[in-house]
Amino acid sequence: YLLEVENKVNNTLKNTPTQRKLFKQGYSFSNTNSFEQLKIWDYIWNNSSDYWIKIQSFLFCESQIKNKDFLIYSWKTIKHWQKQVDNWGHCDALSKICTKILELIPEEVLIQITYWNKSENQWDKRQSLVSLLYFSRTKKIILPFETIIYFINRLLVDKEYYVQKAVG
Repeated sequence: YLLEVENKVNNTLKNTPTQRKLFKQGYSFSNTNSFEQLKIWDYIWNNSSDYWIKIQSFLFCESQIKNKDFLIYSWKTIKHWQKQVDNWGHCDALSKICTKILELIPEEVLIQITYWNKSENQWDKRQSLVSLLYFSRTKKIILPFETIIYFINRLLVDKEYYVQKAVG
């Protein structure tokens, strides 16, 4: 499956609109149920170093954003994707999924957010903040101010540019 995605991605323009169109065209495994596809996309995420190939994994999760059962199920898998995040694009793409899962299982997600917030890794710290409010205008549930400000206060003086952008 990885080879199939690599071949398709490598033969297209490297921009978000093109990659969204490519994802919508589908893959040989696109008709597999969502839970099985997650295993495939997880393998692709973990075994590719290409930015745009990883974005295809994110686009799969994004396509399931209204499927609450899938989102809850996916948390155990995609929270580990953060380990390979090393850029703004992947971090914020993943935040879009994490913030939706946060609405569904806040206790579980907040445990992970706390871990990320205390990390030395700038992308973990950014994830810990952006996941709290990403797409806040579309959120049905907003965490209490006290919860949000706790995570922000811990990183107010962080030196990393992308962490400070998240604090802002």
